[in-house]
Order: sequence, then structure tokens, then C-alpha cells
Amino acid sequence: MLVFTGISVLTVIFDRWLLQKSAGSVEQGYYSLGYQIGAVSLLVTSAMIPLVFREYAVSLGKGDHAEFKRVLQRYSPMLYSLSAYFGCFLAVEAKSVIIIFGGNAYLQALFPVSLMCLYPIHQILGQLNASVFFAAHKTDIYRNIGVGCSVAGLLMSLLLLAPREYGGLAMGADGLAIKMVVIQLISVNIQFFYIHKTWDVKFWRFIIHQIVIATMFLSAAHACSYVSHAWTGSLPIFVPFFVSGLIYTTVTIILTMLFPSIFSVSRAEVFDLMNRLRKVLAH
Repeated sequence: MLVFTGISVLTVIFDRWLLQKSAGSVEQGYYSLGYQIGAVSLLVTSAMIPLVFREYAVSLGKGDHAEFKRVLQRYSPMLYSLSAYFGCFLAVEAKSVIIIFGGNAYLQALFPVSLMCLYPIHQILGQLNASVFFAAHKTDIYRNIGVGCSVAGLLMSLLLLAPREYGGLAMGADGLAIKMVVIQLISVNIQFFYIHKTWDVKFWRFIIHQIVIATMFLSAAHACSYVSHAWTGSLPIFVPFFVSGLIYTTVTIILTMLFPSIFSVSRAEVFDLMNRLRKVLAH
């Protein structure tokens, strides 16, 4: 893990240095803004990681692979969907978020901000997968996957960020955002594949779930944003943003009641949660 941590730190430093050298401070600021806004969606989901790690450690420590698979197949889709709920909405409403928090001067950061809002969706899966490898004492496998993806990421950074005279595409913050999302996506699913081979977890079930959930939330966010801005577009920017979020949340609740598997729960659990919320609000 010391080797992997060192390589990861050097990779981050190299990416930022190359971005600075090839594109300058403005592009550096665009990327940083996108990274910080995207991190908002991790505030809720990352708090649950220690609890899930404990469940993994207990089940694997007892050699209870059936319980481990149950916990994995419940919480990985659940936290992915929860992260996608926030990330997809922020990605679609990136323009409003930029204007509210950064002003019109940062509108050229729209693409990297939108893309980096999607980055934490798979980052949460990476944290969950890391918990599996740590609990199973397979840090060497985790290191090997991480180092391999870091090397691939360095090559991708050179291609996307290097100046054109050196054979690169000189894409600036856009290129670094693309690299971060693509490498995270690849890394997470390589980890999932190893988990599938080791513990006979359904790999394609996770792949299909990722595609369906991301498509569903992005589509819902786009539709809600269109309706909101059509109704309230002449008002200050925070108003359509708030209305869009309210409609989006309402649609998500309805979809969860109709298809509770979105968040890896049963319909009975959904109604039980709603009854508890109703009692809390009544008091």
C-alpha cells in the first residue's frame, strides 16, 4: 500500500503540473472548481463507508461468504445510486451551480465541471471495493490494479494534456476531467471483475446496474431541468435551480416507490421509511 500510495500521489502531482505547464492557471482553476463541486455528492455517501467496511470485515472474518455477497450486492448498488442521484443532477445543472458559486467568469469551465460531477459516482464504488480488499487482506491485488491504472492514467494524461507540438491534444481542464472519469470507471470495474472471480459475485449485474442508473438519473435531471428553466427561467438563477431540484427529488421518490430495486431496497422498506419520516414530521 505504501508503493501504491506513493505512485498515486506522484500521479496527481504530475497531472496538475502538466495541466499547469500546457494550459496555465486559468485551466487549473476550471479543473479545481469542477473537482470541488463534484466532491459535494460524496458528503452523504462517504459517511457510510466505515459501516459497510465493518460488515465486510465481520462476514469475511467468519468465512461467511454468503453474508458477504448479500452485503456487497445490497450496499454497492445502494450507495452508487445515492451518489448518482446527486452527481447526475449537479452535472446537468452545472451551469447554474457555476453561476451561483463562481459567477459568469467561470462559465468556460462548464464541461470539466459537468464531467467532474460524475466522477464521485464511481469514486464511491472504488472506496467500497477498497474496503473489500482490505477486509479480505488482499491489498497486494488492490495495489496491482491501482498501479496498473495509474500508469495507464499517466499515458492518457500525456495524450490529452501535452501540447500539440509534442503529439498531445492540449485539451486542458477538459482533458484532465475526461482522464479522471475514464480511469476511475476502468479501475472500479476491474476491481469488480476480480471480486466476481474470487467470490462468485454477479459481475454483469453490477455493469448493467451502473448503466441503467446513470442513464435514468441523467434523463430525469435533464427533463426536470428543462421544465424548471422553462417555467422560471426569467427569475434569478437560484430559483430554477431550486425548482429543478425539487421536481427531480419528487420524480426520484416516485421512481423509488415504483422500482425500489433502484436503491437496492424492497417496497416494504420504502414504505416503512416513509412512515417513520411521517411520524417524525408529525412531532
